[in-house]
Amino acid sequence: MSHWAFGPGPLLSQVTERAKSEILSSILAGETSMCFGMSEPGAGSDAAMLKTRAVKDGDNWKISGRKIWTTHIPIADYCIVFAITDPERAAEKAGGISTFLVPTSAPGLKVESVIRMHGHIGGSEGIKALEDVEVEPWQLVGKLHERFRIGLFGVSMGRIHNSAHAVGLARWALEMAIDYAQQREAFGNLISEYQGVSFPLAEATTEIHAAHLMGLNVAQLLDNGERAVKELSMTK
Repeated sequence: MSHWAFGPGPLLSQVTERAKSEILSSILAGETSMCFGMSEPGAGSDAAMLKTRAVKDGDNWKISGRKIWTTHIPIADYCIVFAITDPERAAEKAGGISTFLVPTSAPGLKVESVIRMHGHIGGSEGIKALEDVEVEPWQLVGKLHERFRIGLFGVSMGRIHNSAHAVGLARWALEMAIDYAQQREAFGNLISEYQGVSFPLAEATTEIHAAHLMGLNVAQLLDNGERAVKELSMTK
């Protein structure tokens, strides 16, 4: 499973016919890529608090705001941008949020900085600013004012992807730790023979196994069309 926002995914099933004809073939071929612009400096876990606005300008829209933690924004060709189009409905959490497909080369869209994760020199997470970025009706993704739900679906896919990623890394680290414990000697014995080492390794093994099973359970629930909100949060 590829990451939920980098290449072809459920979000593209909601784009207009023109968008499909212009961008879908290149994304499917791996020639272009996209990213997912939902999180903002003041809207993380509570994504409904986003401040980015799309204001009607004739038949078109103009988007202004800032996004953070946008994965792949430094290299992506397109960005799925979430913006408030009906402030009153958004304030009541009754919709009012729409989604637009925006080329990253669009005038007014600028990558302000790259977020360096875990001490890396570079990174794929970024902060971007949008200032009166003009979009046309064909760039709307799904129904007007009602696209926050598909955004949450994307977040759900990201959570299950990251869960699988974390379990894989944890398994590798555990294997390295066990291998080391079975070679390293201290005070006349292998350190694996000491409970101070073996007990934490056994506990880690149990937790990794539980995380793996939780991830599989969430995948089954999503495949069956269930929301699995509680299970997704627990797995994350």
